[in-house]
Formats: sequence, structure tokens, C-alpha cells
Amino acid sequence: MQISADEQFTYPQHIIEKIEISPRDVQDILETLDTSKAVGPDGVNPKLLREASSELAEPLSKVFNLSLLLKIFPEQWKVANIVPVFKKDDPKSVNNYRPISLLSVISKVFEKCVYRYLHNFIVENNLLSQHQSGFRKGDSTVNQLLFITHEFSKALDASNILLNESETDPEKQLTLIDLEYCSYNYRGFDFGNHFCEWTYNYTEEKFPNFTCKPECYPSKEEQYQFFRDYLTEKRRLRNDRSEITEDELLTLYKEATVCAVASHYLWGIWSIVQLEICNIEFGYLVSIINRFILKINSFMISFLHFVSDTAQPNEAVETRKI
Repeated sequence: MQISADEQFTYPQHIIEKIEISPRDVQDILETLDTSKAVGPDGVNPKLLREASSELAEPLSKVFNLSLLLKIFPEQWKVANIVPVFKKDDPKSVNNYRPISLLSVISKVFEKCVYRYLHNFIVENNLLSQHQSGFRKGDSTVNQLLFITHEFSKALDASNILLNESETDPEKQLTLIDLEYCSYNYRGFDFGNHFCEWTYNYTEEKFPNFTCKPECYPSKEEQYQFFRDYLTEKRRLRNDRSEITEDELLTLYKEATVCAVASHYLWGIWSIVQLEICNIEFGYLVSIINRFILKINSFMISFLHFVSDTAQPNEAVETRKI
């Protein structure tokens, strides 16, 4: 049974039904305008807007709401004055200047009003990752540094980090090991393993620290698109201008389907090993059951359907190295 692309992924429906900007919203922003900023093409000075904030708040809120209602952003607000700003070195060289766009101050007030609603909606519905620190109030790169340090510590406990103390160069002392790429894999395994990972989410905070959605496994059409991109890039590197054939796509599809099962066996065995030696909190036992029982059964069923549909008489499914 083929699952369409639209059925593959389901996301929570978070919709802002309506944005209605109040005069108070506009006045709050007008009162905080930086009067030292340059004016835009319309010539409206931010100092004027700030000084007359109480008088302009209501008419501007009506204009902003009308723009949202009609879904029209005024063309005049899309125009900008481009000013070259000197960076460094030779001031006579054009390359040492960067362009700055001076937009209408009123358009930026409108933007800030909408931003408030969007930001509050995103925060209230918890739509941002907890690891997103940039441009967030009360957060900073310090938090990211602490998080990365913690992740390094966990990797060190799991023996995924080697520290060569005999090496004098600090950049060469630290070696990160991704066990998945310690060996040279068949391309079919890389494809199959990649497609299997589409179904897993390892960012869950609660036990078993992962979720699995088999319905997210890519359809045949999605896999073919992936293969086309792969073959296109491979041809580009080899200066090969030949057309991609259906036989090539079918061969890759066969390899990926066979190796997807092998991928589950591999990571199932990995979970058994980690269950004994690793002290990182993770549902290894649940992973074993998921990989060996639930997933293998479903993939074997789909594989048998696949073989009956695609294999020719006396045709063997082969894998090749890249």
C-alpha cells in the first residue's frame, strides 16, 4: 500500500485565527522609536512619530488592520533607499562598502506590531526548540555553551570521544567518533538507513527518549526524487551528461529496500550492546523491541510485496559500493 506525500507527515495545527492591532499596541512601539535613525523614502521622521504617538496610534492601527484584512502590503512601504556604508580598508574600493536599506519607519512599526502577536503565539504554543537561543528574550549563547558542554560530557561517558594527550596541537587532541561512519558502507545501506531515520525522533525528553512513526517512511515517489538528486550530483562530479534512466532508479530502490531491513538489525544489535555498557539515559530495551519485532516484521511484509512487484525472473538484488 502506497502512502501519498500528503499522508506521510502530520503536524499539530497551530493557526492564528486573527491579528487585531490595537491603538495601545501601536503607541507602545511609537514611544520606543529610536529618534536617531534615518528616515525612509517617505520622509517620515521617527522623532515626529514618537512625539505624536498618542495622536497617531489610533489612525495607524486602523491602517494596519485594514492592510491585514485586505492582505495587501502598501507598495510604498516596500521601497527602500539604499545607502553604502563603509566597512574597512580602502575607502576608494566599492567592495569595501555594504548596502543598507532604509525602509519607511511606519512600515517597521507595522512589522513590530505583527511580530508581537507572532512571537507570543509561538511561545505560548511552545513551537520553538528549547535549544533555540538566538533572538530570544532571556536566553543567550551561554545556555547553548552549557548544553554543548553537557553533550560532550555524555559522549565522553559513552566512549565516543578520544583525547590524545600526546598531541601538542589543541585542535588535534580531540577526536569525535561517530560509530555509524566508522566503516565503508554500501550505498544501499546508506540510503536504507537514511530512510529509516525519517521515522525516528530522538529529541524526546521523556523515556524512552525517542518516538517512531512508521508512516513517515518515504514513499516510492519520495525515494525516487532523492535518488534523482543523488544521481544528478554524481553525474555533475563526473561531468556525465547522460539522462537518468528508470532502471537506475529501480536499482537504487531495490538496494535501499533490502538494506533498510539490515539497518534495523544493525541498530537493534547496537542497542543490545549499549544496554550493557552505556550509562546515558535512553530506552535501549524499547529500541531493541522496536527494531527487532515491530519494525522488522512490517518491513519484511513490505519487502515481500516489493519483490513480487519489481523482481524479474531469476533476477538477484545486488548492492554496489559508491
